[in-house]
Amino acid sequence: MIDQAARRRLRAQGWLHLHRDGTIEQARGWLGDIASALSDGRDWPRPRGPVVELVAREGSRYATQRAAAVPFHNDGVHLHDPTRYVLLWCDRPADGGGDTLVVRGDEIRAALAPELAQRLREQPVTLRVGDHRTQRPWLGPHPDDGDEVLSWFDPELADGAELEAGPDPDALVGGLRRAIAAAPRWRLAWRRGDLLVLDNLRTLHARDAYRGPRRLLRCVVGPWAAGRESP
Repeated sequence: MIDQAARRRLRAQGWLHLHRDGTIEQARGWLGDIASALSDGRDWPRPRGPVVELVAREGSRYATQRAAAVPFHNDGVHLHDPTRYVLLWCDRPADGGGDTLVVRGDEIRAALAPELAQRLREQPVTLRVGDHRTQRPWLGPHPDDGDEVLSWFDPELADGAELEAGPDPDALVGGLRRAIAAAPRWRLAWRRGDLLVLDNLRTLHARDAYRGPRRLLRCVVGPWAAGRESP
């Protein structure tokens, strides 16, 4: 399912949209196979996370586990080593809404004011979410090829999220949100069987609010992906 041509498209575009009908158990196997292919040959201690169901969970601290809209973000920015790839398969689309939107990080970077881009390169941002604390610049080199990539955790993603970003953090958050809003975006209106592979370091994604039941399967890939279920 992920041959060399698909890998090249994923590298160039930042995402792959596929379609494969089947049962949930079959889809779990497909996601596992893709995760294995994307981590093959890499010296990653725990490269594949579990395949989990994405459904609304009452009382969750994370916006991704509610039916309301989710702002643009990269997965796992609040973790020591962010997720490299996110795999999603749709079992049941929502009765209305629930589209996933994708933007390329380089398009956002191009829309940033030069002084804000320089600040994001030079000044580490401290992020606290629950028991997790990270500190890193939010513009930095991709670990595989050195391309400059953007990391972004919108404070609205999690209740109680705290950012420390030097003087005037509101200007940093506002500037990033404006650049994201100005960037071209791709939209996926989910159908059952849709399968989306995201390069989590080269793209950001968001989700529209939805109504009615909605169920996706999700698997993440990265150096320490095993055991991760939170966004």
